[in-house]
Amino acid sequence: MPHTLHHPSAPPARLTDAVAALQLVDLAISRPPRSETVVFLADDSHLGHTCFIVSGTSAVDDVLDVAALVVEVAERSPAVHAIVLATVRPAQPIASGRSDLDRGLELIELFEAAGLELLDWFVIGPDGASSLREGTGLPLLWRGGADGGSACRAGPALRRRQPQAGGPQPP
Repeated sequence: MPHTLHHPSAPPARLTDAVAALQLVDLAISRPPRSETVVFLADDSHLGHTCFIVSGTSAVDDVLDVAALVVEVAERSPAVHAIVLATVRPAQPIASGRSDLDRGLELIELFEAAGLELLDWFVIGPDGASSLREGTGLPLLWRGGADGGSACRAGPALRRRQPQAGGPQPP
């Protein structure tokens, strides 16, 4: 069952690039890491206003159920326009194979059909974080920085970083 993280004194967060999104994910994920999916909901200017976490998303297809929940939430809130997902898989290495990429493309289709932008889906494993958009070569939708793009644009399509004590690393 999802639970909502809410801190009344925290200002909304602008989702400007993958690095900023992963910094927010790092604040939200459980310590020690456990199977869960973090969801950030943002408006059309990518100002994040809601975060919730769905615990127990240990099956690789659970993210699709989370996405269906997000679509339901978005239908009730016209302010929701953009989404960031981050699935934590603490015991599994990051899958660079076809299954996560196919699953990610299905997520994009589901959100586009609902009129929503999937800014990115990160998979966080023991080897670090991977980005769906950078892993597939799909256009980056971030509106931050001088060029409106991602701070991670210059790197390889799918990068792995060694985890540090501070949490997930940028893709």
